Amino acid sequence: MKKKLCLVYQLFTKCNIGCKYCYNYFDQDVLPFNYYTSKVDKLLELYHDETCFVLNGGEPLLLKGFHHLVNQATEKAKTYTYTNGTLSTLHYKRFIDSLQHKEKFYMTISLHCMEVLRDNKLPEKYFKNIEVFAKNIPNLKINLVVDEEFQGEYLQVIRQTLREIKERTSLKYVNILIADHMYEDEFKLLRFLNKDFIEFVAELDENFTYKNCMWDNTRKTLSEMIADIKENIALKLAGKDFNIPYEYEFGQIFFLESPEGMIIQEFLGDERQEHKIPFDQFDAFVEDIKPKVQSKPLRKITTLSSVGIM
Repeated sequence: MKKKLCLVYQLFTKCNIGCKYCYNYFDQDVLPFNYYTSKVDKLLELYHDETCFVLNGGEPLLLKGFHHLVNQATEKAKTYTYTNGTLSTLHYKRFIDSLQHKEKFYMTISLHCMEVLRDNKLPEKYFKNIEVFAKNIPNLKINLVVDEEFQGEYLQVIRQTLREIKERTSLKYVNILIADHMYEDEFKLLRFLNKDFIEFVAELDENFTYKNCMWDNTRKTLSEMIADIKENIALKLAGKDFNIPYEYEFGQIFFLESPEGMIIQEFLGDERQEHKIPFDQFDAFVEDIKPKVQSKPLRKITTLSSVGIM
């Protein structure tokens, strides 16, 4: 059984691209840097030996000095972050050169194909950016963010794009992340996970190694992950319990900055709670939740989207 606490701090929603399926539902700019350092310090008080700490956005590397937050977090915890891969290569090089604890740093490039592919090809700098990260960050993967566009001729374009990434970069790891809204219609999702898509996934398994969102796979391949999703869709439609042959129970707390205050979503034990607290009550909230976190309550898998990220 994996007993893990996942702390997610969403710094802001500002981004340089606009994906239609993005969960960021309000506009928010970047705040002064010192604001974030104090919040990271306080959140790290919730750390225990099975903690992963996620610094997220928006596009987090739009924050000037973001490397300081990563260094601050990796002194204590395994730290994960994401980029869409579209910033300048020089920007990424400066970020990488400033990292102090690369062995505890986990980087994901989220490949949002509909926003990044132009004229059915990746910009040249995207390949350069992948290679800059691949040469310098051992724990690097691509999240291939999948939605209903991944069909027909466009799926073939994406297959060719991944072949080029394999040929032109030293990237080792890849993950498929099905957009959340795809899980809302189980019949539609089953139709989407068809023969062509499964062949595409099998090719990814041949060319790359599967690493899931938190880098602690319960499966060996992407093909196994897709098969699990299909099986559990069928079980849900039949009114039966999920078949999860492994135990993967964990707690999660999301801290999301918003214009009106801090939005906090707790997934601890069997409960889901959501709060919106004024900015000046953040420290007190962290103090109040410490005993619950330190007891390491476990959250069971109850949604299809959770089956798809394990």
